[in-house]
Amino acid sequence: MREPQLQKEKIEWPPTRSAEALLDSYLAQTRTRALGEGADPIEVADDVRRHIHAEVAARKLGVVSADELESIVRQLGLSAPAPEPPSADCDSVTAKSESRRKGRVRPFHLIFGVILPVIAVAIEIGTRMSAGIYFDPMPDNWHLAMLLSVPLIQLLAWFALRGVVPGWHRWMGPLSGFSMGLMIYYSLLYAPLAPFACIAIVFYGIGFLPLSPLLALIAAIRTHSLIKKRALREGASIKGFKRGMAAAGVALVLTALPLVMTREWSQDYVSGSESDKNTALRKLRWFGRERVLLQDCYASSGRGGGGMFGLFLQGKPVSMEDAREIYYRVTGDAFNSKAPPQLGSSAARWDFLDDMTWDDDAGGTVVGGRLKGLSLAQSRIDGLVNADAATAYTEWIMEFKNVAPIDREARAQIQLPPGGVVSRLTLWVNGEEREAAFAGTAQVRAAYQQVVQVQRRDPVLVTKSGPDRVLVQCFPVPRDGGTIKIRFGVTAPLHLESADTGVLVWPRIVERNFGIADHFEHSLWVEAKQPLRSEQPAFKADNSKEQTFGLRGQLSDAALGELTSVVRIGRDPKVGTTWVSDPHGLGGEFIQQQILVQTGSPPSRVVFVVDGSKNMRGERDAIANAVRHLPDGLETAFVFAGDEVEVWGAPASAGPDLAAAISRKLNDAAFVGGRDNLPALLRGWDLAEKAGSAVVWIHGSQPQLVTKAGQIEQRVLWRFGKGAPTIYGFQSIPGPDRMTELLHTKASMECVPRFGSTGDDLSRLFDRWNPAKSRLVTRHQRHSDGDIEKSRRGKESSRHLARLWANGEVTRLIAADQRNNAVEVASKYQLVTLVSGAVVLETKQQFEQAGLEPVNPESVPTVPEPGTVFQLAIGLLCLIVIRIRRRIAERQASTLSKNQPA
Repeated sequence: MREPQLQKEKIEWPPTRSAEALLDSYLAQTRTRALGEGADPIEVADDVRRHIHAEVAARKLGVVSADELESIVRQLGLSAPAPEPPSADCDSVTAKSESRRKGRVRPFHLIFGVILPVIAVAIEIGTRMSAGIYFDPMPDNWHLAMLLSVPLIQLLAWFALRGVVPGWHRWMGPLSGFSMGLMIYYSLLYAPLAPFACIAIVFYGIGFLPLSPLLALIAAIRTHSLIKKRALREGASIKGFKRGMAAAGVALVLTALPLVMTREWSQDYVSGSESDKNTALRKLRWFGRERVLLQDCYASSGRGGGGMFGLFLQGKPVSMEDAREIYYRVTGDAFNSKAPPQLGSSAARWDFLDDMTWDDDAGGTVVGGRLKGLSLAQSRIDGLVNADAATAYTEWIMEFKNVAPIDREARAQIQLPPGGVVSRLTLWVNGEEREAAFAGTAQVRAAYQQVVQVQRRDPVLVTKSGPDRVLVQCFPVPRDGGTIKIRFGVTAPLHLESADTGVLVWPRIVERNFGIADHFEHSLWVEAKQPLRSEQPAFKADNSKEQTFGLRGQLSDAALGELTSVVRIGRDPKVGTTWVSDPHGLGGEFIQQQILVQTGSPPSRVVFVVDGSKNMRGERDAIANAVRHLPDGLETAFVFAGDEVEVWGAPASAGPDLAAAISRKLNDAAFVGGRDNLPALLRGWDLAEKAGSAVVWIHGSQPQLVTKAGQIEQRVLWRFGKGAPTIYGFQSIPGPDRMTELLHTKASMECVPRFGSTGDDLSRLFDRWNPAKSRLVTRHQRHSDGDIEKSRRGKESSRHLARLWANGEVTRLIAADQRNNAVEVASKYQLVTLVSGAVVLETKQQFEQAGLEPVNPESVPTVPEPGTVFQLAIGLLCLIVIRIRRRIAERQASTLSKNQPA
């Protein structure tokens, strides 16, 4: 209770440096004597100080001199000899010496304990230098907060040494321990870089950055030593240092725990059994860090830095292939649908090191991960529709730009219109158009890879990657802002909603390795001789040409993929037959197309397999409503593809009761992550055991083959053979579909075309099984010249009819195991099919070395430029005006020369 009394009476203690030095001398001798006697020196010194304070209070001394202090000490019976009190001159010398000593310590403490850590953290935030080269010291905001606490604590320590922070000795111990614990960890992490950092100091001092944890640790140790000495002089003690060190360890473990466990559970998924995989998936979905999973998908540089300490507090990542599968299973998204992890800020970037990483998928058969610096710079789609012939031709011009410091390959998977086939491929080389060579897939790919991997020149390749899908790849997109421009044309049939209406679906990108800016828009134009309409508000009518209808629009990439962007075209319902001379016929052969009416025929049993992935959650109501449109009495079963296969009851007849039960099941089902649909498909095949049955697989994006390709072939070849149920693949959510890419060549499979909403398109499929409903289909046949009289062949059309017939003929030949004949037909008609591809090489010599011959530019399909006739008319009018004005000027000049006097 005496200390508060002292404060109340405002006793100044100690008043002079001589009295303070005398007290320090007495206390030091007291501690020495107590230590020799086995007592606690700090406790004894504190007891002496309390007695001195009590005596000062009893004497009511306002100011305590050295003599008064010596009198009090004698009265207390301290018999140890005390040094002679220093004189005023000695006070001055001592003060100067203390000032010089503190002058040497404080700059080191401020520079390396406060200023350098702040600079190091600021540079890492701005450039992510360490994360890109070696190790990410702050993968989240918690690590950032801990790093910033170090200079803050050291700044408080600096103020404590100056005596301006009251009560500092009570909290300085835990804070110093916390700060030093963090710096010990980071010093060990960066220890392998220390020798190189010492050398790098001469280069603009950059070596100080990896040395900043070690230098901050040294400064903290020195500061803590000074604080302890000051506390002893004041009779106080520094407690809680070990608790602060322990708190730092706990903080590091807690902040790193989600990251470490994410990678630990990923390892469990890769190496565990099926039950272990499901357990690991549940943990990752609830507690895993998506950013860590995405980072491992790209094998980001710097993730293996930090040695064993980094491994302990950041975990061991799985392989890049396994990480991509895990990312899909956890999130339900394709890893390349997300931008790669950002390693730099917009203000100051260091991620050019990521731009220089090797593209492992270059020249391969997959799209792979997003490449930084590579983007789509221009996109234009032009279309020409012949509604009476039910054909459409679109050309897509793409220009890619690469700002990375190395050449890049642009790759994309393109979804074609239903039934579409690529029939043209062009590459601009030095401003000139070069047409492609069409040949077998293996031959064109070998030519492309030879140029990409060896000669590194300008090729572009298009191959088929699945039903109505192609893989487009071009190399190189030149570095440092270079561009490459390509064009591919697509011949496609119109879907006939009715005898007087056809539907055009635009091609779209479903997977890519390049970026598309948020504000980027595709430029679209389509023209026909019949009226056009679309629900997409971005489209505007363009009727500038006589007897021609057009639509123009600027659509974002997301809007292009929406089914509201489809175009409907009116047609003459009386035109049911069209024809064209076979361009490759030898004796007047021709191709005839007939529009036929096909009535519904129900299968013996329908088994629905519903994908339980996260992105299918929003389709539950549409599926439930569509089930109500099933023909009554149709035997139906449902299988749910979750982490484990669920069969929803025994096969039952379609009707209101079944629809209500399925609706409840769908609402109760858990749609999470990304599901492996193969086990559910196999179970559905088992349920569809009757002859003439069907399996309807309703699914979302399938960007990863969870079951490896070889295992899938082994498991399905003997099941999905001849006589097996037909699988109707219905993809309700756009995106890559690896399962269909593999199954459509191994099983009897049909991909349901998409023209509207999920409910409308499912109902359209179910109408095919209703005997009371009918639909329009097209049939292509090749005839000899004398088979049908010319007057009875129908309306003459374009060569696109021949290309559509050839595409169907290639499919028939493949099914008959006549692949060589199929390659011959596809190459002759210049088509990209399952057995053929198209490649453009830069030089004629490259074509010859590959045994290829580019097509004649006059044989390729074209789309006239919009407004070409109008532009030609304007140009002709300008020429006429110029010619007339020139003649007038000549006549005026001649008249003037005649009128001038000789």
